Amino acid sequence: EKLDKLRDYYDNPFIISYLKETIVRLNGEKGITEEHADAIIHRLQRIESNEEFSKWLKGEQSFKPSQSENAVTIRLIDIDDLQNNRFTVTNQFKQTITHGVIENEKHIKPDIVLFINGIPTTVIECKVLSTEESTWQEGIKQLERYQKHSPKLFASNCFNVATDGHILKYGATGSSSGYFFEWKDDKGLPADFDESQSEFLELETGREYNPYIDRAVYGLFNHQAYVDLIHNFIVFETAENVTIKKIARYQQFRATNKIVNRVLNDEMRTGLVWHTQGSGKSLTMLFTAWKLRKHPALNNPTVLIVVDRKDLDNQITGTFISSKLPNTVRANSIRDLRDKLKHDRREVIISTVFKFSELKDILVERENIIVLVDEAHRSQEGLNAIEMRGVLKNACFIGFTGTPIDRSD
Repeated sequence: EKLDKLRDYYDNPFIISYLKETIVRLNGEKGITEEHADAIIHRLQRIESNEEFSKWLKGEQSFKPSQSENAVTIRLIDIDDLQNNRFTVTNQFKQTITHGVIENEKHIKPDIVLFINGIPTTVIECKVLSTEESTWQEGIKQLERYQKHSPKLFASNCFNVATDGHILKYGATGSSSGYFFEWKDDKGLPADFDESQSEFLELETGREYNPYIDRAVYGLFNHQAYVDLIHNFIVFETAENVTIKKIARYQQFRATNKIVNRVLNDEMRTGLVWHTQGSGKSLTMLFTAWKLRKHPALNNPTVLIVVDRKDLDNQITGTFISSKLPNTVRANSIRDLRDKLKHDRREVIISTVFKFSELKDILVERENIIVLVDEAHRSQEGLNAIEMRGVLKNACFIGFTGTPIDRSD
């Protein structure tokens, strides 16, 4: 009811007052006024493409205040100071049905909707596990119906959640049930999480603590992880004119952040990631390259993706290009790789390891070069590895392998 009072009509999914205040506050130093904020909100309300709205959420879109002024990049979320954002949770959120018909209904009413700065970013559908029809799978079917009947609510949507109280799964906007995943990462939990959460829930709600569900909710929706997922771990992959939205699994999220922390550690700038077959190694490398390239402490780094087979070169290049990772290039020859390294290209460069055998005449001493080596167990124990490390003297090397490894190796 409180939120309803902030909405003029149920066809509008935004909390306009929250969004307007945020736009002025986060962009005021760039000259953005309340009048400009109204114009930006009007533009946002007309967006139908989820991919386009995602660019706004990531701070990749600009606005031109006037014909005589330069365009400025607009921030809708403060990723540097999380307390500078307004996180809102509501239940039974009404949204007008604009496509198709649901008998005797004018609105959909998702169980839970999460907002950041007045923008709906996640819908959660909760089922009570009492019958075969009341499961997390039915929750996903309900989410599919919501997206069909009220697409405006999902233009800004980042991902959705379905739970029946025993299983909780999350998936990117538009995903079918086969692409909803469990979140099982408990590495970032506070030491007293189980005890404090159990005490809080029993006192405040009378509900018993469920380690599986409550750990997953915290892992996905603590403010740092939630904003990180939205900003760094969602991609739109286009192949043969079909675009598929993908979100990181918890293993990819954890591996990427551990790699970034390792790269920033001056005393330990090497590492090895074990990825089981079919668990999304190429996407982990993509998320890692994306986050490294944007990290301000790395001062516009070069990220090298190194493989040891032509087919892997084609596969990873295809993944990176179809996901539209900015400034991604392929070293098409030894000469091409030499030119890219000699001329200090600050890009994501994909190359085979064999090209380094002919680069003994150059030495690159920059420290903000990060090398992600695919199938490292094959390519990093012989002459090829020695030659590559001889060229990239101060680079950080992170290996990926699908072969089981011993921590002592």
